[in-house]
Amino acid sequence: CNTRVWSSCIEGDLEAMKEAIESGGDPNATNYRWRNWSALHYAAHWGSTNCIMSLVQDYGVDVDPRCNEGYTPMLRAAKWSEMEAVKVLLGLGADPWAENWQTHTALEMAQVFGNTALERLMWKATKLPHEGEHDDEHDWRG
Repeated sequence: CNTRVWSSCIEGDLEAMKEAIESGGDPNATNYRWRNWSALHYAAHWGSTNCIMSLVQDYGVDVDPRCNEGYTPMLRAAKWSEMEAVKVLLGLGADPWAENWQTHTALEMAQVFGNTALERLMWKATKLPHEGEHDDEHDWRG
């Protein structure tokens, strides 16, 4: 049953995911054969926003579980430039400062991979003034 939950999240098939959970699948189960990813990791990695929302809102899944590499679902989504998934996860309360085992944040991943749209989103989420933006409240120039 858990495999069906995970594969439904990969495919973005919300109804199949719900059926798998209602048939005994555990929405919190992790796949020990694949870095202890949870259903939320799979949904985030493949940008399945409908599954992300349902797992957190309908099934009470923790929005920031960590896999063996320290990745949260938001970090997986950021690494693979799944912008809508990042937005949904942030809206559900994901930690914008989360770090993987290498201490990389989503903001740093966006910078490394040259994803300027994701970089802007993460600047806003972390509430830091973006380079080139003037913020009177945090102006270090006096």
